[in-house]
Amino acid sequence: MCGRFSLAVSRHEIAEQFHVDDIVADVDPRRFNVAPSQQVLAVATSTDGSRRRLGNLQWGLVPPWAKDPSIGNRMVNARAETAATKPAYRNAFARRRCLLPASGYFEWASSGERGGRPKKVPFYFRRKDGLLLAIGGLWEVWHGPVEQTLRTCTILTTDANRLGVEVHDRMPVLVPEELWDQWLAPEPLGVAARTAAVAPAPDDLLEMVRVSDRVNDPRHEGEDLVAPVATSEEGGVPGAGAPEAVKPEAVAE
Repeated sequence: MCGRFSLAVSRHEIAEQFHVDDIVADVDPRRFNVAPSQQVLAVATSTDGSRRRLGNLQWGLVPPWAKDPSIGNRMVNARAETAATKPAYRNAFARRRCLLPASGYFEWASSGERGGRPKKVPFYFRRKDGLLLAIGGLWEVWHGPVEQTLRTCTILTTDANRLGVEVHDRMPVLVPEELWDQWLAPEPLGVAARTAAVAPAPDDLLEMVRVSDRVNDPRHEGEDLVAPVATSEEGGVPGAGAPEAVKPEAVAE
């Protein structure tokens, strides 16, 4: 799954990497603990597909037919393998795909016991080359009472690659740049493009680091949340003492 990520660059830096034509976003993107229900930055195309735009969406997809927007709280992630046929996602998967720029994303492993429950240990996944991730998503527009309009999104997930499976069996879809045009086009994807776009990321694309338990609380913010921890915050934590990319010994959740 993907339940938290970071984005630590300016709108103009995002626009440059994602070849954006129009910046219509009005939310400061520099955040290190982006959580569901919050506003996020997303790249999508105009209705006719002629222009690429960077705008704001609320994380947690609300289908057009929903009676209550709170349904979005349960639609933070969608499985890429079934999104094309699920009623909540199929129309968006066909014509309203987007890319969510991210500096990296968080995932949690289990290590030991705390109060009778496994302790959640956070890891941060980022590209080795320092470029932004292009997380594959879907977006929708919901019209409610009293002229209420919500533009929302969900993050697609796929099977974890060899690195990610050490922590969790799922990971966000990371769309390769050579497929961005097809992914963002307001039309159904061909079978070959869809298969390639939602495949697990290459095993050598990412690195992961053990990070502070402070990220467990979505109210916490700051660059320290993505900094590798040099020592264990509690005994027995995988990766303790390793300031660079580490490989956890914990089993997947």
